[in-house]
Amino acid sequence: MRSPQLESRASFDGADPASPRGVGAATRGPRPRCALAAAFTALVISSLGCSDVEETRTLAPRQVAISRTDAPIYDDGELTIFESKIGIEFPLLAPTREQRRALNRLETPAPYPSHPWIENDDLEVQVSWVVTNLDPESHVVGILVDPWNEFGRYWPGFSLVDADDGEYLPNLSGYDLLIELPGTEAGTRSRRAGTATYDDLREMAVDLATVMQLLETPPSEGESFGDAELLAIYANHAFHEHNRSGASPLVDPYVPSVIAGLTGVDVGLRTFEPANVALEVVVELVRRGADSPVPTQDEERERPLLSPPTEYITVGTGP
Repeated sequence: MRSPQLESRASFDGADPASPRGVGAATRGPRPRCALAAAFTALVISSLGCSDVEETRTLAPRQVAISRTDAPIYDDGELTIFESKIGIEFPLLAPTREQRRALNRLETPAPYPSHPWIENDDLEVQVSWVVTNLDPESHVVGILVDPWNEFGRYWPGFSLVDADDGEYLPNLSGYDLLIELPGTEAGTRSRRAGTATYDDLREMAVDLATVMQLLETPPSEGESFGDAELLAIYANHAFHEHNRSGASPLVDPYVPSVIAGLTGVDVGLRTFEPANVALEVVVELVRRGADSPVPTQDEERERPLLSPPTEYITVGTGP
């Protein structure tokens, strides 16, 4: 039997070995910048060498679960996958009429249909999670986070890995962590906590923009990876945890000059057998300066918010 713990990563690791962190991003002119010291707190107000005030807005906790009665989303007789996801829309201010007119006067950078209103430097995002095994036996559990920007939301889907046997594997999510979670008899060890950090989410925005560029200008079909689909190979390489933008020769040529910022995420759970597991997540958004797209409570009540994307961005096919 195939091992989902290993094969789901190894099959899409790409050409590069693990590489150091290095994030490429564009700077948005009209909004002032200053350095950010990331912190996991409910509220942070600090002065970091410039006039901007920073505070962290913590969204209400969200939950998602898998139940033993759920049907699998994939089953080929060897590999069975159960999965559950929810979408979390970030409360972000929509541009005013004047700001929209100014955006429309800017050149449209590839691969977007218009100039992004939210860029990667405009906000910082962090997702903290707690996963709980409600069964007495242990399970291998996947923690999944997939990015949105204002143009679409990433949906990994599946890719064909063996045409003869008709075998598929799920493409990597933006944050894709597999852990073995002990059962309830292990006491507190049946619960694990972790964080997709500000740096992780910043990189996720770069990776999503890179995949959009790959879809706009696909890599040469002269390259061969056996039965695996070429676009999926590149996309999974971009999203792989060890391949950071700025240090990945395979996909760095596809990193756009402007990086659209995150506007939401899909978060979820995955198991490979029937299980009762639950996930709780908390999203933190850093509001930096008076013109931040992250609204205050008053602004959220009084001003229009950015609409969620309606399009899906994917390189996946599927069984």
